[in-house]
Amino acid sequence: MNTPTRLRIATLGTLPTLLVALLALLPLTATGLTPWPVLPAVVLSLAVQVAITHLRLCRRR
Repeated sequence: MNTPTRLRIATLGTLPTLLVALLALLPLTATGLTPWPVLPAVVLSLAVQVAITHLRLCRRR
């Protein structure tokens, strides 16, 4: 499996989580029930998840 395929798999694996998190957190944040720094933290944690998934896929050659 080549690198672009591994990156695609890692990214597409986190998209459902990102969409649900944004759809759930955006209204909560807009109404003041959740602090604004939560949104960037969710995006950052999903970026870390993509990186870890990509690294794990690289090891399974």
